[in-house]
Amino acid sequence: MSALRETQQLLWTLISAPEGVGDGLRRIDMKSDELARVIAGDDRLDAVQRLDIYANMYFWRLLDILRGDFSALVAAVGDDRFHNLVTDYLVACPSAHPSVRNVGARLPDFLAAHPLAAERPWLAELARLERARVELFVGDDGEPRTLDELRALTPADFVALPL
Repeated sequence: MSALRETQQLLWTLISAPEGVGDGLRRIDMKSDELARVIAGDDRLDAVQRLDIYANMYFWRLLDILRGDFSALVAAVGDDRFHNLVTDYLVACPSAHPSVRNVGARLPDFLAAHPLAAERPWLAELARLERARVELFVGDDGEPRTLDELRALTPADFVALPL
């Protein structure tokens, strides 16, 4: 494995550690001075503290994305309970893709087995509906057409192109 790939894997492991970077270091039996060879500290923050800031920002960004994707679910359960749900979800189902586009793909199924669904069984279906809306409007990108391909279309074919 290349040094870059190893560094990326290390940073991902630490950024996604549920209890923070310090806990992540303990889990992989790494000392903070070893991390300092990868991330420079200074008089204000050491390497662990710096990476903790990034890890916290990453969690809050994912929470923000999920709030946007599941706004009706947030309204139904409240912000604090949604925060706790997302925390549980990201521990159980960490994002497995570099893009955050699909971070909520498994939330409806996760929610179906979560204690919140025992209180309100319809929450999982609400989450499925909201996820379907996300998938509908944020589908995979199609192949772009060239200008020559567009010029070759008849007017009827042009207006029938899917967007």
